[in-house]
Amino acid sequence: MGYEGTLSDASGNALTGYYNMRFSIVSVDSVASSVVWGPETHRSVKVVKGAFSVTLGSSTPIPPSLFSSSALYLKIEVANPGSSSNYELLSPSSPIVSVGNAFKAAEADTVSDGAITAAKLAADISISTTGKVTAEAFYGSGVGLTGITAAIGDFSITQAKIATSAVTSEKLSDEAVTPDKISSSFLLPATKGGTGQNAYAKGDLLFASDVNTLSKLPSDADGKVLRLSAGVPQWSTVGGTGTVILVDSGPGLTGGPITVMGTLEVKYDDLTIGLNSVSGSLEVKDLGISAAKIAVGAITGDRLATDINISTTGKITAEAFYGSGAGLTGVPAEIADYSVTATKLATSAVTSEKLAAGAVSAEKLGSGAVTAEAIAVGAITGDRLATDINISTTGKITAEAFYGSGAGLTGVPAEIADYSVTATK
Repeated sequence: MGYEGTLSDASGNALTGYYNMRFSIVSVDSVASSVVWGPETHRSVKVVKGAFSVTLGSSTPIPPSLFSSSALYLKIEVANPGSSSNYELLSPSSPIVSVGNAFKAAEADTVSDGAITAAKLAADISISTTGKVTAEAFYGSGVGLTGITAAIGDFSITQAKIATSAVTSEKLSDEAVTPDKISSSFLLPATKGGTGQNAYAKGDLLFASDVNTLSKLPSDADGKVLRLSAGVPQWSTVGGTGTVILVDSGPGLTGGPITVMGTLEVKYDDLTIGLNSVSGSLEVKDLGISAAKIAVGAITGDRLATDINISTTGKITAEAFYGSGAGLTGVPAEIADYSVTATKLATSAVTSEKLAAGAVSAEKLGSGAVTAEAIAVGAITGDRLATDINISTTGKITAEAFYGSGAGLTGVPAEIADYSVTATK
């Protein structure tokens, strides 16, 4: 209901500005308890040279039945100052006459909201309209409806609108459900093949927080570890003030069991294995590896350093020995019978210095082993020959002198050189 008025000060001067106003309809002008409608507040009403206008009932509806009473008045209150809540009553109140009657008459020409109920309609009523029919719900099969275009607004079907198991395969046409038809708030549960989640960040983990329920565990700071609490995983900082129940040392370790705090160390006897005094790391001690620890054939020539020193009270056997052998000590010379053949000796290899007194006996030499080329001139002296040596030759033996009776000599022609027989002979 529109209302136009004027506003002036106590001196009758028209006011201009914005004022908070409050309106009420009363049945008796002078009794405050007679309010039948309102109060309805209008804030910052524009007033120009005293004139203003408002629409009453815009926030608090005015029922047409209100105007059945013959005597009604409009009570007006204006804030002073204009933007405050300090209202002053304008006097006198304005009587409502023609406007109220017109408002009541309008009720006869229009139908109030909700006035026509289902009981007021005939069972066979037909409705034909070019406008829009809006209702909270429609009932019936809709067989008689014509000219209706079925349209479902995007995201209009929410989870709450769909009954359990309502949408079956037969209800959906091929490719009917497109991404824009699915509400962003709809989450497919784990029991239906979904996760129940609609957003993920890098590092997020999914876990079963309950029966048929998946939950998301957001990623946390680097270095944290997962642990279970009441069967649910959660991030935890390594360390803390908790109590270790038991940490045992196990094979090859020492220092356990640990129940609160301790250090596990590798076992070592400091004889075979010990700590390096410089690096602090474990190392094999000198003489720490015994013969029993080395597998047969494990040490090959390429495993030995070129300057290695071997000291042993045992026996070293090899297919061949190389080098001068100058550094060998405690090695007894032993030559197997008949082991020295002509092919083993280099030309002039056997000198007098190489032969120990009585070292070369008949059984040490193979047949034809020592040739003239293999013996240096003057190498074989008397002290190098065994006392029972037998010499058999088709050649000539020349010596400064011969000693002995010569009883064993055969095939020796007697020849005395001129003047060889002296007084002493």
